[in-house]
Amino acid sequence: MNDRVCPRAVVETGRNSGTALQQSREGLAEANRRSVQPVLRSRDQTGIGGGCVIPIKSEQLRVALLSHLIHLLDMGEVEALLRAGFSPDILETLRTASVRDLNAIAGMPQLDVSVHFDPAMLETAYRRHEAITETRQLMEYHVRHGAHPQLLVHLFKMTMEQIREQRTLLCPEPQPRGRPPLPRPEVREAVQRVWPGIEGAFPAQRQFVELHRAFPEFSIATLWYVVHEFDDRETA
Repeated sequence: MNDRVCPRAVVETGRNSGTALQQSREGLAEANRRSVQPVLRSRDQTGIGGGCVIPIKSEQLRVALLSHLIHLLDMGEVEALLRAGFSPDILETLRTASVRDLNAIAGMPQLDVSVHFDPAMLETAYRRHEAITETRQLMEYHVRHGAHPQLLVHLFKMTMEQIREQRTLLCPEPQPRGRPPLPRPEVREAVQRVWPGIEGAFPAQRQFVELHRAFPEFSIATLWYVVHEFDDRETA
């Protein structure tokens, strides 16, 4: 039987020939003759695409995958399951199966359940997760250290409501209102000297983090005003 699990996993279930569970519609007979050997196979051996097939021996996971098939039935995916090679009889059997039935079926050695796993897609998903996590951490750093709302909107596409929510969550103490006072002239000059190097070396979402680490006694809002002190940009 074929089913999908994340990331891009295909559940393949082999069934013994000569049993009622193998009966299928006439046009799906070829699909039902497929079987899966309980060994780890490469993409060339499976013909599915990139990745490998990993056998599932855990009865708990096998029950979960059978339950997922029932969920697909409940969601109206009958035609997709029929095209995948399931017979109407076995789908009806699964639909009416009890928990005890599913546990018994999952424990049968004749049931071959495997997952098609694509390591490349896993790596892609993990890198995406890392990027999302890093963006979240950078946003929280900006909020905790008093970044100006205009900067938060520009860097993280936040709405004012989201900014208020994050400030409430991350900064329980009341935040200063209005434009912060600028540092002494020599401090402003020092900030403006190091800013071009930071701006050229880091992506936009990291630039004020690095600047704040160089001048931690000032809020990001203060540093933002210093950086744009001579800009035409409206910073009021």
